[in-house]
Formats: sequence, C-alpha cells, structure tokens
Amino acid sequence: MTSKKRIPNIDIKEAKLVLQKNTFSQIPKRTILLVNQTIAARLMQIAAGKGLSRLSKAIPILGGMVGGILDYQSCRETAEFAKELFQFHASIEALQDVEAT
Repeated sequence: MTSKKRIPNIDIKEAKLVLQKNTFSQIPKRTILLVNQTIAARLMQIAAGKGLSRLSKAIPILGGMVGGILDYQSCRETAEFAKELFQFHASIEALQDVEAT
C-alpha cells in the first residue's frame, strides 16, 4: 500500500470571503513572502521526490544504452582489424603458393 501525504482541506467559503473582503491587502508583505516561500519549498520537496524516483529508474536504462554503444564500437573496431589481418595473411599465402609452383 502506498501512503500519500494529504494537503489539509481549505474551507472554500472562508477562502471566498477572504478574497471578497480584499484581506490580502491588509496582510504584511513579509507574511505573504514567508507563506509563498513555505509553499514553494513544499512543492519543491514533492517534485524532487518524484524526480529522484524517476531518475533512479532511468539510470539503468541509460547505463545499458551507453554500455551497448561502447560494446558496438569496440566490436566494430576489432572486426575491422581482423578483416585486415586475415586478408593480409591470405594474400601472403597466395603469394607463397604462386612462388612454389
């Protein structure tokens, strides 16, 4: 079971009354600033928790992609070297066969 943190319910009627009476203009600016900072901090905590959760799921996928790319490049370089090496040996054997006959 997952536990979700709930934000307390705000009484809608009270909120309407506050907005209608223009009470916000009577609140000191410092208080409004502190409330905004508190709300922003809480929202950042929620967003960071979700973001870290998603990031921790993405790390293995990204690691697999990077590992796959490095393996591909390594194998491709090894294959190119092997082709050149075996073609060189094949041409030497062909020359030896021609000289022996």
